[in-house]
Amino acid sequence: MARTLISSQPFIGTSLPSSSKFSRHGGLYTLPNRRLVSTRVRLSFNEIPPITSLGSSVEFQALFTKAESLLYTLADAAVAADPAATTAGSADAAVQKNGGWFGFISEGMEFVLKVLKDGLSTLHVPYAYGFAIILLTVLVKVATFPLTKQQVESTLAMQNLQPKIKAIQQRYAGNQV
Repeated sequence: MARTLISSQPFIGTSLPSSSKFSRHGGLYTLPNRRLVSTRVRLSFNEIPPITSLGSSVEFQALFTKAESLLYTLADAAVAADPAATTAGSADAAVQKNGGWFGFISEGMEFVLKVLKDGLSTLHVPYAYGFAIILLTVLVKVATFPLTKQQVESTLAMQNLQPKIKAIQQRYAGNQV
C-alpha cells in the first residue's frame, strides 16, 4: 500500500453527486460527461494479522490505519486520473497566487518561510514548519524594530507634553480666537 498521501486541492471539500446523476455503463457507475478511466490499485492483506479465534487479540487501530491508507490511495488515484481536476487545480492556484497590491510582500515572506522550513528540515529539526513560522515572526519583529522604537518614543513624548498642553488650555480657556 502507498505510505505517502498526496493531497489534492480540487478533491478536498468537493461533495459527491447524488445517485440520480450516475449512469450505468458496462457494469460501472460513471458521472455524466466523464470518460471511463481504468486505475489499478494493488492491495495486500499480508500485514493484517489473521483472526484465528474470538479470544485472540486484534489491534483495531492497525486495521483502521490500513483501511484509511487504502481509502486515501483510492482517492488519490481517482484524483490523479481526472484531467479536469488538474486543470481546475492550476486555475485555482493561479487565482490564489494573486496577492493584490501588497502581493510582493506576501510572496517574499512565503519565500523566506519556505527557505527557513527547508533549512530546518535539512538540520532534522522536528516540527520544522512551526519553528520556521516562529523564526519568520522574529525576523519580521527585528526588521520593524526601528519603526516600533520610534513610535514608542513619539508616544512617550506626547504623554510628557500632555500636562503642558492642559495648562495652556486652562490658561487661555476664555480666548476663542
